[in-house]
Amino acid sequence: MSTALKRDVVAMAYTAFGLAILGLSAGLMSRLKLLLLLVGAVFLLSIGFSLRGGFSLVGSVGLVVVAQAILQGCYLLGVVIHTLLGSSHIVQSESAAEAMDPTGKASASGFGKTRDLMRPLAHGTVRNELSSRQR
Repeated sequence: MSTALKRDVVAMAYTAFGLAILGLSAGLMSRLKLLLLLVGAVFLLSIGFSLRGGFSLVGSVGLVVVAQAILQGCYLLGVVIHTLLGSSHIVQSESAAEAMDPTGKASASGFGKTRDLMRPLAHGTVRNELSSRQR
């Protein structure tokens, strides 16, 4: 292997590692908008790289596919890790927390209605409670 070829292989390995880190971090944050932005940027950068490098059409398509596969595969891995490890850390949004008053009734914003709907189940007569709400 020539020195220039070794240098190119090392640069591509670092680029693939960087794409993997970007995809994994976007997946861990579960940010779909960030993924879409990264997909567009990687697509444009890989096309630019293939044009600058003088790749053939097949080589250019292969470069784009491999770059996208690394990015999106690591995004999926990050989402899976976030789901498995982050499921015990459910954070309630401020709007949902503000909508629920201490008595458990829903405010005007509409959050907290499930708690009101579950209350008749605890007290017995579901049909009477539901019919009184419909009036």
